[in-house]
Amino acid sequence: MDVCAELTLRLLHLAQHEDADAPPHWCAFPAFRVLTRSEASALLSEAPKPLVVAPLVEPGYFGIWPVAALGTPQRERAERELANRIEYFDAKVRLLKLGPSAVVKLIPGGDVLEIPLPEFLRWVREYYPIVGTSLLPGTHEGAATMIIRRAGGGKPPLGADAAAAPAAS
Repeated sequence: MDVCAELTLRLLHLAQHEDADAPPHWCAFPAFRVLTRSEASALLSEAPKPLVVAPLVEPGYFGIWPVAALGTPQRERAERELANRIEYFDAKVRLLKLGPSAVVKLIPGGDVLEIPLPEFLRWVREYYPIVGTSLLPGTHEGAATMIIRRAGGGKPPLGADAAAAPAAS
């Protein structure tokens, strides 16, 4: 299992419908391909990186665009956005004092997904999901919890204890 592709699929699912069961199939655009979960994971894993990934309105539907395949103005903007994302998460890792053996946990959506920090940082550099994410301190030293900001704001982020979560913006 490619943990970076798995993390991306979980984020897409949670961004689309946080309380629903996982979709019975996935559909990738602009390829218009209906996929099983393992096929969706393989598609993400094998796609040229960095990769923009966006949840669509229907659960299980998502768009993928390799940054290199975008037209010049869109590619330049995507590269700037990706550089900002990398800088943001590098700063969060330093702020949380996470070392190379740290783990990042994604808690909502069923099973806890634990991602070794080096794999998480690979994900940050290879995948640009159009889903608001951040990191909070974990429950023990050497861990962080990934949170997902809900579309539209007004609710605490997914993955954070509602009492301890920062206000939605």
